Amino acid sequence: MSSRSAGRALTAGLLLGAAAAAAQPGRAPAAPAAPPPAPALAFDLDGDGAAETITAAPSGLRVRGARGALELPHQGAPRPGTLRAATVSGERLVAWELAAPGQPRRLWVGRVSLSGPLALSELAVLALGPMGVDAEYSAGAELSAAGLVRWQERPDLVRCDGARLRVLAQRWDVKSRRWQATATSAEGASLVAASAREATVTLAPIKADASPAAPADVFRARYATSQRGARRADELAIPSELDDGDPGTAWRTGDDSDGAGEVLGFRARLDAARVLRLRVRPGDVSSAAARRTWGRPARIWLVGEKQRYLAVLPDPVASGAPLGAEYVITLPQPVEQCLSVVIEAVHPGSARGLAISELVAETELDEDHGGTSALVESVARGGQEGDRAAVILAARGAAAASAISAALTPTRELAQRRRLVRALSKLTVKEAAPPLTAALREGWMGEPDLEDAVEALARLGQEHALGEVVASAQAAPAARLRAVAALTRARSSVMTTVAGVGDRELRQAVITGLATLPTQTILAAAKSAPTAAAQGDLWRAAVRSVTSGSAEPSTAARAQLAELLEPALSTATTYELRYRLSTALAELAARTDDRARLARLLTHLASRAELGGPERTALRQAVAELAARHASAGLVAELTSLLRDPDAGVRLALARGVQRAELSEASEVGASGAAGASGAAVASGAAGAAGAVRGAAPWPAEATARLDEGLGEMLATDAWPELRRAAATALGQRCRRSGPAAALARSVDHDAAVEVRQDALVALVTCRAPKIAERLMQLWASSAPPELRLRAVSLSVMLGDPRLAPALARSLARWRSEAFSDEAALRLAARAAESLGHLGGASAA
Repeated sequence: MSSRSAGRALTAGLLLGAAAAAAQPGRAPAAPAAPPPAPALAFDLDGDGAAETITAAPSGLRVRGARGALELPHQGAPRPGTLRAATVSGERLVAWELAAPGQPRRLWVGRVSLSGPLALSELAVLALGPMGVDAEYSAGAELSAAGLVRWQERPDLVRCDGARLRVLAQRWDVKSRRWQATATSAEGASLVAASAREATVTLAPIKADASPAAPADVFRARYATSQRGARRADELAIPSELDDGDPGTAWRTGDDSDGAGEVLGFRARLDAARVLRLRVRPGDVSSAAARRTWGRPARIWLVGEKQRYLAVLPDPVASGAPLGAEYVITLPQPVEQCLSVVIEAVHPGSARGLAISELVAETELDEDHGGTSALVESVARGGQEGDRAAVILAARGAAAASAISAALTPTRELAQRRRLVRALSKLTVKEAAPPLTAALREGWMGEPDLEDAVEALARLGQEHALGEVVASAQAAPAARLRAVAALTRARSSVMTTVAGVGDRELRQAVITGLATLPTQTILAAAKSAPTAAAQGDLWRAAVRSVTSGSAEPSTAARAQLAELLEPALSTATTYELRYRLSTALAELAARTDDRARLARLLTHLASRAELGGPERTALRQAVAELAARHASAGLVAELTSLLRDPDAGVRLALARGVQRAELSEASEVGASGAAGASGAAVASGAAGAAGAVRGAAPWPAEATARLDEGLGEMLATDAWPELRRAAATALGQRCRRSGPAAALARSVDHDAAVEVRQDALVALVTCRAPKIAERLMQLWASSAPPELRLRAVSLSVMLGDPRLAPALARSLARWRSEAFSDEAALRLAARAAESLGHLGGASAA
């Protein structure tokens, strides 16, 4: 069947189905929906006493009457809408709401001409409905006996009794043929009420100190229906000038408004808030001339959800009231949550417009009325109300700090205490510091709040309080560390008072912070340190201050510090202090290439009679590692000598120091180029590699060769496998040269400990020694111990040489065939399969 035949069959089936459904008993075919009737009205357009009939149809307006008929066609086929007619100042107007599909709503307004035959001409087309990019506001218009009016609305502009406010309203003036501002109105609501009561208005006494009033913080101004410069509803901003506590700022109505009918909206920030009174400074009180220029409110309505009170304000200009005069409006009953101030009448100024310098809604919770304690109680209870109360308290400064501190003492519930301290951390007054410090010292604060509390103390400049937190053994470790970080940012000398305090992590943080201070400040504190631990940390910080930082300290500064450390070491009485001083001297001697000082240090440690064997050994090991880590070429002889020290611990420490040396990578770069540097970085870690490159210069070839020889001798002859392993790892940073490479190769082939052979092989791969790929292939195919062969297979992945995959694939085939009778072959086959998966390529597939 063709597609055309199928279409005809489907159409026929649908028609037959519809006919069968219509033929069923009790069932009739659906009738088409009737179009809605066209709106019509009867109105005397020509003033002859007989009404004409006006009909709105999709094609346009039709008028029928005794004087004839007319049609006003309209393009766009609008849907029938509302139709109105009215006589305004003797002129007859017709308004027709248009709602064409896909087009915004509009109100078409026509004017009737009575000269000659009946005629209807277009007066205006007004936009209706949502406006703005995101429909932030809407436009409205209507024609009635009161006139043709247009206005704007916004969803949040609602009077407290529920009436929606029409703002920026304008009325069409027939005589001037212009739009003129008219009073803002509320849709469907009147202020006239038989039960309305009048509020009491009194003149408040002038403050002797002329201090500004406290800004409102519980009931806040949220909107005004008019504002200077606003031409659209979405441009109306929060009138913060009303309750900012500054009489020098004033809210003013827009250019076209005299103030009558404007509405100011206030909202509570807390559920429990109730307005008791309002403080008003009418007009612009920035100067006497400004107060005379702008209008002042005369009669205002105070509207709550159910209450309506009238307040009559005297004119401060006419009564001669002082410029700072403030009127207090006391409400007959408190108003909860929402208050609308509707201006009914105005004392006019010399210019059009109204100004109000201050209009503050006072509640039971305001500071002047003892409400701070109630807010603190709300914070302690928690929830959203508590969070909002904490925001209000943040603006109350010292009073809030005192109230929270008073509430903390008797409060035992931990959650409440934490909420109170959280609010305390938001304050910016010094009175908040003592209770915050006490809370941090006592250690019961929650982890999320520690940072805020410490930052609050830092923001207030409370360095000594931060020092108390660091010194407190009861404070949480996180709080102590954060306090150290804050003191470090401030480069505060208070850190000298907490040296030697706390666990290892805290002391390291303090040392790091101390090192940011001037060296002389640290040294002065070290001389009078109360404990050996404090003295040791201060000495260590002093060394850091001359050995690290963005600016390279001078050799003279390091030598001068070493001169002070030597006598301090000779009088030190504790192991910890001797350890700090010994390692500091070793680092300074290494950094200044001072062979004599390093020799004196080693001699002093060896000859000091009161040192026991374990302590002497531990100190010499620490000195050896620090000397190797920071040494320059001038100390090679001493380092090589220590590689042959009779104490195995000293030899091990020295090898590890060389491995971590700041100069290792620079030596490799100077001798062998970037490839060697890359290998060293892999071996010793990125952090050490970065440190090695900074400011380091290559060693002379002779010095490098002597250290290579000493490490090679250790690798070949030392009796301890652990020391040979350390020597192999250290040589791994240097094996681009022939000497270290040969020493490592001999170790791979002949060392008695398989662990040493493995480490030597890793070192060769790490530094990409010449012919290392061939060595790996030979090794995994040899009769070497299985562990070494397995390591060779694994290292093929690290080396990444493309030649390795085919050779490894061939070995895999052999090992698989041998795996049934050889456990080593089975392990090698499994390891080879894994390595091939990483190497990839055709052989692996």
